[in-house]
Amino acid sequence: MSFILPEIDDYLKSLSGPKDKDIESVQLAGQREEIPIVDEEVGRFLSLLILTKQPKKVLELGFGGGYSSLWMAKALGEGGMITSLELNTDRVDRGRRIFQDLDLSPRLQLLYIDALEYLQNTTETYDFIFLDAIKRSYARYLPLIPRVLRKGGIFLADNILFRGNVVKTDPGKKYQAGTSAIKAFNKTLSVSCDFKTIFLPIGDGLSFSVRV
Repeated sequence: MSFILPEIDDYLKSLSGPKDKDIESVQLAGQREEIPIVDEEVGRFLSLLILTKQPKKVLELGFGGGYSSLWMAKALGEGGMITSLELNTDRVDRGRRIFQDLDLSPRLQLLYIDALEYLQNTTETYDFIFLDAIKRSYARYLPLIPRVLRKGGIFLADNILFRGNVVKTDPGKKYQAGTSAIKAFNKTLSVSCDFKTIFLPIGDGLSFSVRV
């Protein structure tokens, strides 16, 4: 979803250069199977951040169709590893096959586990965390992020505008719970002493935080 004029959006996309065939294949598969995936601009942004920072340990909360994982995995340097959490067994099995077929398995640890449970219990510390999971749980994940993200590490969350519902008086019954959760997440993150944050109108909205 884009929040800029369509003609500007089209112009910017025309400057993106050729598409990676592997990434495009996963993107199209996600669209066909109606698996939620990040916008292409978010994927490209993630890739550039990974290329720039070269984190060794990346945590992804919500694997989905593997689209964002693939953008990041292709940008990782030698020895980099993504740990991605997913609670849908079909998506876990499919994701493992995709990464194996692309010879990228060494860069992905795909776990079938609840993200909240993982954040509460893991002893691992990460350089880079990307959140794109169940929106109603965003505000529950946030207090646990500092314990698993090193100082100076990057934390990004997708869908922080939630289809524009965050500024609607009545987002409708279907989106009411998710909208309330996202608004609570955004407000808490904006005043958190643990992070310096900017909120960006990329895709469906992206928060970009550095742990301080």
